[in-house]
Amino acid sequence: MTLTPAAYRDLFAPAQPRLFRDSDLLGDILGHTAIDLSRDVTPEQAGDEPSVTLVATRDATVFRKHQVADPGALTGELRVNPLYRIEQRGAQASLTLTFPTAEYEGEFGAVRRYLPDTLTLDADLRGPLQPSQFGPAYTDLRRRRILLDTPPQYLPGPAANGS
Repeated sequence: MTLTPAAYRDLFAPAQPRLFRDSDLLGDILGHTAIDLSRDVTPEQAGDEPSVTLVATRDATVFRKHQVADPGALTGELRVNPLYRIEQRGAQASLTLTFPTAEYEGEFGAVRRYLPDTLTLDADLRGPLQPSQFGPAYTDLRRRRILLDTPPQYLPGPAANGS
């Protein structure tokens, strides 16, 4: 059973929680600026926001602007976003945005703000991926979350067939 933003805030009251509109946080990330945790909202200000983030900590230093990391820095394994169905045709790969269920799309459809419905890449995506495969497009593909820096041995869910 889903709780209201006010109920979530009350649940974590001893840890002095703060609420943030996910649309604001996403805008920060897509704007390549900083994630601003200094501008929390009241449950009333969250209004009709489909999702919110609650941060509960007694460490007040968390509630400041945090610089967005360089999307080119790679710390894990490079992979195509698992929301894409991949069709490899020789040296080109066609990517099609595919949600695992209609409910998932309803809840997370906002990814369309930064993930195109279809995309063709001049790259062979069948083996381990390296930034050099994508040439000058690499940074933009990472910034748009088409290519992800995933933990080692990450296994995507059933939505990504990787064919």
